[in-house]
Amino acid sequence: MTQIGGGDVVQYLICLLSTGADKVKCQSCLALRNLASDGPTQLRIVDAGGLRAIHPLLADSSDVECRTAAIAALRNLSIHKDNAVSIVRENFLPDFRRLLGDGGTANPEIECHAAGTLRNLATEDFKEAVLKSGCVEALARVLFAKNQLSEIQSEVSAALAVLAASVSCQAALIEFNDGNFIPVVMEIAASHVSDDVRYNCMGIVGHLALNVDTHDVLLSCKPSVLDVLELFLESSEVAHVHIGMWAGCHLSEGDADMRERMKQSRAFEMIAKWNSTTNDLPDVKQLAETIMKNLK
Repeated sequence: MTQIGGGDVVQYLICLLSTGADKVKCQSCLALRNLASDGPTQLRIVDAGGLRAIHPLLADSSDVECRTAAIAALRNLSIHKDNAVSIVRENFLPDFRRLLGDGGTANPEIECHAAGTLRNLATEDFKEAVLKSGCVEALARVLFAKNQLSEIQSEVSAALAVLAASVSCQAALIEFNDGNFIPVVMEIAASHVSDDVRYNCMGIVGHLALNVDTHDVLLSCKPSVLDVLELFLESSEVAHVHIGMWAGCHLSEGDADMRERMKQSRAFEMIAKWNSTTNDLPDVKQLAETIMKNLK
């Protein structure tokens, strides 16, 4: 570890978070964020008391730059699984929920980092804790906000796509917005200007499709899930084709009505074509084969 005057630079920066002026605290947080680029250093920062020093800046600071720097540092620290445990234990989740509610009005970067941190925590199996904190609903509110920046929607939808793998999170999303979560997400997946946002929303839909209770809504909303599936399967973006086929695989595991509607759709013709041709995308072809078997 880099030394300063015989001392540990990490410990020195953490001390500055408690004793320095706001500008010094901000720069110290940014330095810790930059240092937290590898696993050992991420652990070292937390073991040295970094979370306890950062928390007041996130919870109490009126300085927007300080809060932005603090959540940026936390995002990098949360990449390590052991740090994710500590972040949840130190009760940061209510702060993330609050920042998603009002942070972006002052600085959109705050909401981006808060969503990115929640995505890291959800990846490390803290989906239930994120749900209980109210952060799932907070993320959904940000995604649905009018005139929202694409950069924020990209981070938020990515977090929701990970969280939607949880059955309990699926239930919360289905009920969100008076039961209108699915139609809005379908519209975003079909027409958003950002390819990343559309991709992430299709990921959310793919997880929700595992819940048979969503199928009536998925089929009846405008655009329907089969309309959106067709858009993804005919995309020139390989990633979009892959996630579309992945979502289609989940849909094909549904009830008799869903399977019959799929067989009558243009998307089915496209899936059959992928199944019958030789191509350089074996993962996509394998998903197509699975769908065809499910629809027999």
